[in-house]
Amino acid sequence: MSGRFYCESCSHRQELVGDSPKCEDEPLLDLDDGEVRLMLREIDAATIRRRNYTIGAISAVVAIAPAVALSFFSRTPGAVPVVWVGISIGLAWVGTKILGAKAQHPV
Repeated sequence: MSGRFYCESCSHRQELVGDSPKCEDEPLLDLDDGEVRLMLREIDAATIRRRNYTIGAISAVVAIAPAVALSFFSRTPGAVPVVWVGISIGLAWVGTKILGAKAQHPV
């Protein structure tokens, strides 16, 4: 269903102005307004950025923990962390591509 007015909470769209029929006391936003479209894009960008940072941080911790453990037992301790840092960067990149957030708002 396409419509000019949009509910940010439930993504309902309709042609007539008013409140969202699915969300109590939630006004519909006018998608023809440039400021509304910009606000929705900024909300999506912040959500995507926050999720990607979280995934990257978790991936780095998961990859670096074995590097610290292996560096204690390695004969060449300098090489192990370098390899694992590369692995953690790769893991973070793959994680954000697979599990990263997508834009939620249709603008």
